[in-house]
Formats: sequence, C-alpha cells, structure tokens
Amino acid sequence: YISSGVQVQQADNVSVTADNTLDINALSGAVTISTQQDGNSIAGSYAQNTLAGSTSAYIADAIVTQNGTLTLDADVDGNIKTLSASLAGAKGKAGVAGSVSVNEISNTTHAYVARSSLSGVSTAFIGASDFSGIQSVAGAIAFGGKAGIGLSFAWNKLDNDTLVYVDDSDLQAGGSITLDAQTDNDIDTISASLGLSKGPLAGSGAVAVNTITNTTEARIRGKKTALGMDAASGIAVLAKDDSEIFALAGAIGATSGNAGIGASVAWSEVGNSVKATIAGGADVRTTNGELKVDAAGDTRIDATAVAGGVADKVAVSGSFSSVETDNTVSASIVGSKAQADNNAVIVTARDT
Repeated sequence: YISSGVQVQQADNVSVTADNTLDINALSGAVTISTQQDGNSIAGSYAQNTLAGSTSAYIADAIVTQNGTLTLDADVDGNIKTLSASLAGAKGKAGVAGSVSVNEISNTTHAYVARSSLSGVSTAFIGASDFSGIQSVAGAIAFGGKAGIGLSFAWNKLDNDTLVYVDDSDLQAGGSITLDAQTDNDIDTISASLGLSKGPLAGSGAVAVNTITNTTEARIRGKKTALGMDAASGIAVLAKDDSEIFALAGAIGATSGNAGIGASVAWSEVGNSVKATIAGGADVRTTNGELKVDAAGDTRIDATAVAGGVADKVAVSGSFSSVETDNTVSASIVGSKAQADNNAVIVTARDT
C-alpha cells in the first residue's frame, strides 16, 4: 500500500499488488468392527474447516505523480477439500455409523484509492478477485446383524466480500480507467450413507446444506477537488459474481428383515449482492471512449436428493431437494456527474 501522507513526486509505472492463496486438505475417518454375537459397533467422524482472511491493495491519503500505468490488484484463491467417512460393522446386534463435514470460507478482498490525488497516469486498473471453492464428501456405511444405521451430514458456506472503489479522490489518466470486482465461487458436495442389516431394521439418512452469500461491488464515490476522474479512452466500473453449487445427497437402507428406510435432503441457497455504481457527488468524464457501469450475477445450482429402502416386508424411502436464489444485482449513477464526450454512457445490470 501507499498511504499516510506519502507524496510520490516522480514515477513511471506504479503497481501495488496483494495475493493470498489459502488451502485446506482434510481427512477424518473411523472404523469399528464387532465380531461377537451380542456385540454392537459404533463409528463416527467429524471434520470442521474454516478459511478467513483479509487481502488489500490500496492508495490512501497520498499524492502520486507518475508517467506510466497504475495497477492496484488484490487476489484471493482459497480452497477447502475434505473427506469425512465412517464404517461400522457388527455381527451380532447393531452397527451405527455417522459422519459430519462442516466447512466455511469468509474472505475480505479490497482494492481501492481513497482521499488521494493521482496524475500523469497512462492507464489505470484497480481490481479485486476472489476464487474460492469447497469440495466436501461425507459418507457412512453401517452393517448390523439385527440393525444397521448410517447417517451423514454436510454443511458448506461461502460468504465473501470483494470490493473495488475510488472514493473522494482525483484520478487523471491519458488512457483508460478500469475498476473490476470479480467473485468466482463454487461448492461441490456429496453426502451419502448406507445402512445394511440381515435383521429387523436397516436405516439410512443423508443431508447436504449449502449456502453462498457473497458481496461484490465496484464504485466511484465523491471526489477530492474539482478535477475528479478524467480518462481519455474510456472508464469502466464492473462487478461480477459467478456462483455455482453441485450437491448430491443419497441414502439407502436395505435389510432381508422387516423394514428398510432411506431418507435424504439437499438444501441449496444463493443470495448474493452485486453492485456497480457512481455516486456521492462524483465527477467522472471520458473524452474519447465509453463510460460503462455494469453489474452481473451468474448463478447455477445442480442439486439432487435420492433415497432407497429395501426390505422383506416394509420398505420406505423419501427425498427432498430445495433450491433458492435471491440475488440483488444493480448498476446505477446517482447524484453525480457522468460524461462521455462523443460516445455513450452505458448502465447495465443482469442476473442469470
């Protein structure tokens, strides 16, 4: 960063970058076997993983005079890969196996100019990106002479904040100025269980819960002096979120005895906020190029819940899958001056 009253009197290219790579690879497992005629077997595994961090590249409370490109770039790449599995087997009575996987990523990624004056810039790029993902598997297998019960649960959450802005600053460029905030996140999860028995009962249950609630914003707000922001070859204020969920929950209960029961639930929800704006008394002008303010949200969810029950007398199975999207995508110019000489001012927002 460049801040706290620093004055750069002469420079060619100015580049401030921050890169953060975060990875977790986790494995948890349990196996129990009972060979006694009156024995029981219980196995359980639990995995909990969290990634959280702050990554920033900025110029604040500074004066920079240069003769070249300006680059402020903050990037995060965070991934959780986890497997939680359990196996229980009992020759005599009951075998019970359960596995739980809990995963969360919460990043803050900012690139910005605040309360500063920058002049002599050729082209300016101010960008922040978050490429995060969770891949999780929770699995359980249980066998019992009289009863076999298998249970699995997977819970995954992405809640990232990606922000690019120029606030209360002057920025003069002989070329183009681009503000670009991007979030590209995905969750891939499998929750599966199998309950087997040659006795009266076999039961199995699987649950997968996935949520994505990201905030992605690019903005220009205010100005430091009457100069404001001026670019010869166009100004772009861009915000985009690309979120994807793949979820599979499967459960089978099978017995040669009385009852086999299987139940599964897959719950997936995406509620992102994507915003591109010029506001707060900003003064923005391009003399030979487009002035573009664009916000885009792209969401895809593939969720499947399957269940099966097999028994000599009674077999019961049920599955439930819920998919919900509740995104807010907006692009605006509010309470500001925005001018594109000999070209167009384009304001667009789309949610797909």
